[in-house]
Amino acid sequence: MRNIYYFFVKCWNSIKCIFCTYVFTGQYTSNRNFGDALGILMPKLLGVNNGKCMPKRYVFDWIYRRGTNLQMVGSTLGDVNEYSILCGAGAISINQRIRNKPYKIISVRGPLTRELCIKQGIDCPSVYGDPAMLLPLFYNPRPSTYIHTGSQKVGLIPHYVDKENGIVKQLAKNQEIHVIDILLSPNKFGKMSVENEWKKWIDELCSCDCVISSSLHGLIIAEAYGIPTLWVKFSDEINGDDFKFYDYYASIGQSVTPIDLRKKEIDIEELQGQITYKDTSIIDKKEYLQTLRMSINILFP
Repeated sequence: MRNIYYFFVKCWNSIKCIFCTYVFTGQYTSNRNFGDALGILMPKLLGVNNGKCMPKRYVFDWIYRRGTNLQMVGSTLGDVNEYSILCGAGAISINQRIRNKPYKIISVRGPLTRELCIKQGIDCPSVYGDPAMLLPLFYNPRPSTYIHTGSQKVGLIPHYVDKENGIVKQLAKNQEIHVIDILLSPNKFGKMSVENEWKKWIDELCSCDCVISSSLHGLIIAEAYGIPTLWVKFSDEINGDDFKFYDYYASIGQSVTPIDLRKKEIDIEELQGQITYKDTSIIDKKEYLQTLRMSINILFP
């Protein structure tokens, strides 16, 4: 009886999965985190059939393991299987164990992820870059000659686990601080239309002169748009050991360490003085985009 019960549970969950993935054609997600939602948006921007680019969390194993899946954006290396194709994904920790060898690795987030793959016997090319860095090639409301006049507008992007943090709330009281929510706004069905929401989020980001963030993709996207940033730590709540941050910064040839605000008196002027521009030009974004498109088009004709 138990086997029959589990069979019907799998069937029901798979029906829900197919409905959410194919009927909504990958435009909607129940995951509100913008960084994670990029895993749905980026394949769409690259022109890939979203039905083949389903993140594991939306698909039960007995379907997921039988179809080629594209892993783009995020620390999903621990979720790959023998059908996975990696494009810019990375590891969550220096101790990440890769349980399954992926079908193909086109690129990874950074050299630390590549080193981890090689140590575990998995071939990995030295092609780096979080695909979120490519967003300015698809939408760029910020002119290259952007000059701000007036008082400086500081964007604060806390990781979603830091939203209710006392330090964040204290900073948010400052008139120069504009808090940008990394969580997308849900519709009446509790789903997020990634396609409709992402440009609004970029508009809000690009209205700022600089960004302070504990969110990796808050930093990555801001730096892709040429906005000066400051990586800060508000808490110990973010998964991993900061591996993903160091992995990303290694990919753009930058040595960056976070400003630890967990036990430090906050001085907004001091923080502003530590905000710096990060040059991401070591990764040729147009060339990287072409590499991804060519590789994906071969694998997903």
